[in-house]
Amino acid sequence: MTVRAVLASSAVRDLRLLVEATLIIVVTHLLLGWVPGVPITQADGTVLVVPLIDSALRAGPDWTDHLYRFGVVGGSSMHDFAGTTPLLQLCSLLGLATTTTVNVQTWFLQLALAFCAALAVESLASRLAGRTVQLGGVQRVLVVWLAAFAPAVGWRLAYGHENLVLGLLPFVASLALLLVARVQMPSVTAIGFAVFAIANGVSGLGAQSVIYGAVFGAPIAIAIVLDAPRGERWTRSIAVALAGSVVGVLLMLPRLAGMLAHALGDDASRALGQDVTDAYQVGHWHDWLTSIPWTSALVDGAAAHERNYPVGPLLVVAIVLWPKRARRLAWGFWIAAILALGFAAIPVVTDAVATVLPALAAFRVPARAVLPVLVLLPVVALAALLARGMSSSDGRVAWAGVALGALVILAGQHVPGPWREPIAWAACIALVVSIRARPARHLEAFVLPLIAALGVLGFLERFPTGAPRDPIENGPAMVRRAVLEQAPESSTPLHRVQIVDPPPPYDMSLAFAAGLPSLDGVWYPPRRFLDLLGALRGRPVPPTMCVFSMTRSAAFPALQQLYNVRYAVTLGRRGGAIQELPETPGPAWFPARLAIVDSPAAVASALRAGGADLRATVQRTGWVLAADARGVPALADALPGCADAQVIAVSTDQLGQRATIDVTTPTTCPLIVATSYTTSLRATDDRGRALALFPIDVALTGIVVPAGAVRVDLAPIAWIPWWARAASVFGWALLVACIVIVLRSRR
Repeated sequence: MTVRAVLASSAVRDLRLLVEATLIIVVTHLLLGWVPGVPITQADGTVLVVPLIDSALRAGPDWTDHLYRFGVVGGSSMHDFAGTTPLLQLCSLLGLATTTTVNVQTWFLQLALAFCAALAVESLASRLAGRTVQLGGVQRVLVVWLAAFAPAVGWRLAYGHENLVLGLLPFVASLALLLVARVQMPSVTAIGFAVFAIANGVSGLGAQSVIYGAVFGAPIAIAIVLDAPRGERWTRSIAVALAGSVVGVLLMLPRLAGMLAHALGDDASRALGQDVTDAYQVGHWHDWLTSIPWTSALVDGAAAHERNYPVGPLLVVAIVLWPKRARRLAWGFWIAAILALGFAAIPVVTDAVATVLPALAAFRVPARAVLPVLVLLPVVALAALLARGMSSSDGRVAWAGVALGALVILAGQHVPGPWREPIAWAACIALVVSIRARPARHLEAFVLPLIAALGVLGFLERFPTGAPRDPIENGPAMVRRAVLEQAPESSTPLHRVQIVDPPPPYDMSLAFAAGLPSLDGVWYPPRRFLDLLGALRGRPVPPTMCVFSMTRSAAFPALQQLYNVRYAVTLGRRGGAIQELPETPGPAWFPARLAIVDSPAAVASALRAGGADLRATVQRTGWVLAADARGVPALADALPGCADAQVIAVSTDQLGQRATIDVTTPTTCPLIVATSYTTSLRATDDRGRALALFPIDVALTGIVVPAGAVRVDLAPIAWIPWWARAASVFGWALLVACIVIVLRSRR
């Protein structure tokens, strides 16, 4: 094969597309005012995404080192809830800083949307036109702008809901492979990137979008497969595309096994089948009306990012210019859109679908179901344009149009959204007329870049303005150093602190971001922690609760004793202060007696009945729920000799997920550790023998310790069943087979 042939091969073209799309994304962010060294994501991204990524990077590339953290909201599962993506592992191997990694993740999500959109546009346009369509450099820029910087994507990236975009990647990548396979054999580059994108999508915090993409995107995938004569539907290229989609999941099964077990087990705050679809921000008809334009100026009220799903004027292009002969594909798109919109907007449909598919009931904000359809709108519109004969070639006029678009992005930031909106709709109508009437092509060269640029401005419009920005390497790192200087024991995550009135942008997650152990933060602790908190408050806590600011809560005095919160930290412009809180039983202690109770409310009542000496009450008695007592080895309610048992020393590893507790006890006694119980925790003695674990005091961790001087090791374990390992090996073999088939087909 000649050098020219190699450069012209689809694998190299796709690789070049990846590089070009990455550069376009970074340059566009610079045009939008992004400053290097500052995270792009804001809001929930600051209080959740940034601290989570920082915690994962501290653990290193091995995801089993990020299973549990004593210091996060009293002790929480990390990987089993949030997962660990291969991208984070790669960034850790490269030694990237947290802020850099946060931005790399944002760019990767946009790159995946843009790359898959470009593949899909070329393939869909070729299918519709009955001829080969290849995007030129100008069209690749426009695809990136329209797909990666779509206003609907802007809400997700601006408000830190990147997990929703992450979860869309399996759907987007699989669909792109199917569309390519309908026209030709996918390239090695396309398969490799799709597998990587799918692997990231299924192994992160995007389960809602993964399921929504599979359910509401299914009609589109079926239509693509059926859009061929009977004898041509199941070709070798389609088989390779389907295998590539499956490989991305198979490779991740070893890490997915624990995540699935967590979601289906007792630790998850939301049980499978528990309906929380209406727990937060149910959409109304006026929300859908205000979602028609790109601008967000028409949206009022709180949580606009959950009520506004901008469609924009590209809908006109897609509907008017879609070729009539491609009715089967059109029906697939329409069925998916109607099903998603019905689930999102009509409560009766929401309940009916959730009854048939209980997994859907575990996610709030059903309006998010329209996201899989929205991300495909630029693909459908551009494919329709190209199929209708819009030029895909490059030239001076075409590049002048891109330059015009860049100028519009720069200048349009100072123009209000309602002023830009009529221009976008007028431009789309003019483009439709231009394509149908066939006037001069110069109009198309300038109108489409204008439309794409206005879409980018709609993306920017979703980002909060004037919000404080503070890279995690700056403010939180300074807070950590200042606290540890005055309270060095807080470096051990079983000795917790509370930051009083933490300032923005990290707010209640400042301790989480600073790597300080605390009860505050934005996270999803075990269900038992919510049960305990609800009992202490005197009212149930919703299973969707994930924002914790405890210092002024009525439950805090009891939590302070149970979870060994040692200090209250106050920050100010002229410095901070650390106040020592009431003495606690410590990071671990032996109760003198056990009490079997029927409910968490009984534990809360017993704590209130203890009076002023709360510490003595907590240290004297360990409460075990009757439902949990079945798994506890026989121990008498009164524990003779356990009052004389002593905790000699408690230490933890640098990661904060393994504790070593030296104790001495004259008899077998229950040890209470001030961290939330999860089923992934295991305890062993210094001889390597397993010790029984059980929940105590509703949410804390109890360990049955034998008599004598014992060193207890408490740490989580990763659940990796044999079938997950076998599936992963099969996935690698299947990937190699796909690559071999692709390479042979190119000969």
